[in-house]
Amino acid sequence: MKSYKFKGTGEVYSFTTIRAPTEEFEEEAPYTVGLIKLDEGPLVEGHIIENGKPLQIGAKVRIAFRRMYKEGNEGLIYYQYKFELV
Repeated sequence: MKSYKFKGTGEVYSFTTIRAPTEEFEEEAPYTVGLIKLDEGPLVEGHIIENGKPLQIGAKVRIAFRRMYKEGNEGLIYYQYKFELV
C-alpha cells in the first residue's frame, strides 16, 4: 500500500436528509448525509453542511473538520470530516 493525500474536493453524488436520527445525533436533526465523489474518483460518505447554497446532485463540495456530537454535558466531543458546499 502507498500513502495518498486527497485534495478534499468533489461533488455530491447522492444525498438524503435524516429527520429521525439515532440518539447521539438527535441535537443535529434534521441533517443531510451524502455520497461524495472525490475529484480523484472514490466515493465517500459524509455529513453535508448546508450553508444556504442550493444542495443538488453535482453540487461542488470541499472537506471540513467539524464537531459530530458530544457525550453528555461533560463527556468526550467527537470530531469528523464533513463536506460543505462551495
